[in-house]
Amino acid sequence: MVAAPPWTATPDGLVLTVRLTPRGGRDAIDGIERLADGRSDVCIVAGAAARVKRIDIRGAGRTLAAVLEQLCAVS
Repeated sequence: MVAAPPWTATPDGLVLTVRLTPRGGRDAIDGIERLADGRSDVCIVAGAAARVKRIDIRGAGRTLAAVLEQLCAVS
C-alpha cells in the first residue's frame, strides 16, 4: 500500500504536514518570505508549539501539489 502524501490541495492553496525538530540538522527552511505589504503566503494552522505542524500555503493548490509530487517522486 502506498502512503498518502503529507499534503492536501485546497481551494485556496495547499496544507502541508511536517515534523520539525528544534536544533535539528541543517536540512531546514530558513524562513518565510514576506510580501511587500508585510503579508506572508504561509501560515501555521495547527501545532505551533508542537513538532508536528500543519502549514497552509496560499496559491494554486493543484499546481503546488503537482510540483511537490515531482520533487518527491510520489506516485
